[in-house]
This record gives sequence, structure tokens and C-alpha cells, in this order.
Amino acid sequence: MRKERVLEIEFQEVFDEMVAWRITYQNEKVLNRDFKDDEVGVVSYGCPHIFFEKLSLRGRTKQADNRITLIDKSQAEIIKQKVESINEKYGIPKRWRAEKGEYYWYIDSCGVLCSKEDNYYGDDTECYEFGNYFQTEEQAQEKLEKIKKILLEDI
Repeated sequence: MRKERVLEIEFQEVFDEMVAWRITYQNEKVLNRDFKDDEVGVVSYGCPHIFFEKLSLRGRTKQADNRITLIDKSQAEIIKQKVESINEKYGIPKRWRAEKGEYYWYIDSCGVLCSKEDNYYGDDTECYEFGNYFQTEEQAQEKLEKIKKILLEDI
């Protein structure tokens, strides 16, 4: 399953062996200002920087959040590895959605399975946001059986 990244970093080479870096995105619901993961070696403390192979993200206040830090290329590699580890471990599972013009399955109001081209507007987006949106007919059928069971439970 694809995952939505919770941390993104931007790098830019400066001079010969130096690299400037900054955080371009940090999901603060997941990586809050008190975040700490000793296994990966990432904390939220002070301002974005790397020290003793520990990566510090956005810290206690917003004042230093966008600080650009200069490091050497070996430290940049350490940061890249830590960012990938964080995104793998804490990334938010991303639900499947068809590409525009491709087909998806949904359950209509009478419990009939239907396939429809996704044009990314109107009913398509409503089905997706509601969760009535499936990649295969089998997935839709499986969900329909669960819905039927709930609806017929008290009869």
C-alpha cells in the first residue's frame, strides 16, 4: 500500500562539499513538536539540525522552523536515510484512487455493484470521500456483504 509522506526535506549543493537543507513539509499531527524516535534517531528539539547522527526536526517554537542549515555531503546522506525511515515507519496509508478516466467500483443505493469511469468530480469524489469506492468488483462485493449483515441484523 502506498503511503503519504509525513516528512520532506530539500537539499541544495553549496560550494564544493557542502549542502544546505531545510524541512519543506512536516506533518505535525504525526511528527509533533515533542516527537521522539530513538530507534530511527529522530527528535523534535530546538530547530532542524543534525548532531551525532541524530536528526532534529521542527522544535519547540515556530521561530526556527524554516532554518536552513549547512552540512557536509555525508551528513546529507544520513538525513536522507532518516527521512526515508520516518516516512516508511510513520507514513499514512493512502487509499487507492483510479487515475482520471479509469474505472472504479461502487455500491448503488439498492445494493447493486456498479463500475464507473472516474472523472474526479461530482459523484466520483463523493464516492471516494465516503469510502464507497473500490479497485475491484471483489472488494466491493466483500464490503456489500458486511453492509447487508449490518442492515439485516435486527430483522
